[in-house]
Amino acid sequence: MCGEALFQMNNLHRFVMFNLKAKSLIKLKNVSTKRKNWRKNYRKIASKQFDEKLYHQRSKIETIFSMIKIKYNPKIKAKSRETQIQEGYHKLLTHNLAVGITACVK
Repeated sequence: MCGEALFQMNNLHRFVMFNLKAKSLIKLKNVSTKRKNWRKNYRKIASKQFDEKLYHQRSKIETIFSMIKIKYNPKIKAKSRETQIQEGYHKLLTHNLAVGITACVK
């Protein structure tokens, strides 16, 4: 799970690592802590497993989402949750098809 440095709560790191069984890729601003029981400080554990290279992969996804929002309007017009999800999938599919066709033409 990737996240901004804004979301660096200790409980969030614990949730990601132990409940989701995922690698916490939330960039930490400051790892130092005044807590006496360091074993419960999940921020420290997250800082040890943090992978800078993997964290910067999220910029690719941010670029794709930006392209989709610019090209196909960021607003979802559907009313129900199910049709909103379908509309989002259709925008992603349309983007993938457009990029694929462009790549084939070159």
